[in-house]
Amino acid sequence: DSSLPTDKYSKISRKSRGIYKYVWSIHGLTTTRARYFFRFDTFFMTQTFGLLGHPLGHSFSASYFTEKFAKLELDAVYRNFDFAEVPEALAHILSIENLKGFNVTIPHKQAIIPHLATLSPEAREIGAVNVVKTVPRPEGGYELHGHNSDWIGFTQSLLTLLPEDFSGISALILGTGGASRAIAYSLRRLGIPFLFVSRQKK
Repeated sequence: DSSLPTDKYSKISRKSRGIYKYVWSIHGLTTTRARYFFRFDTFFMTQTFGLLGHPLGHSFSASYFTEKFAKLELDAVYRNFDFAEVPEALAHILSIENLKGFNVTIPHKQAIIPHLATLSPEAREIGAVNVVKTVPRPEGGYELHGHNSDWIGFTQSLLTLLPEDFSGISALILGTGGASRAIAYSLRRLGIPFLFVSRQKK
């Protein structure tokens, strides 16, 4: 079957060839679709994660996750995707084989949304995305699903600082970007009133 891989993973591919053909014979699937459902080849490949933003010179995410992957003995890498424009970034990112997902930081947390197939309910309400899950398509490429974990991290951190009764507490949010939107969402869920402070008039 010419559609089966012949790269450095060919030994693994030969082992799984019989399973692909079995799936095809039982379910009438093409070899390509069998590979999509079982994906034995990519299972043995290095998994790629990363961070999309600009600029990223200050970010420690790559070193942090590289250390974590090594400690957990995971065959994975975490790369910085430093691009000023989202379309240019995605043209590069989505060409990466065995891409599992990527984080999003300033200034793309809102700009990434039109390029996503779905949004989690939280990300939709917040209006910002900082986590993108990639799902391989049978025909190749990826489908992108947006999530927001900023509000979870903020909520968990804030709860360790709040008194047991915080009914009289209010908050002031500095800025109106993607992270500020997640903070506002968290405060609304906690029932804490807040105001935004911005350098720009709204």
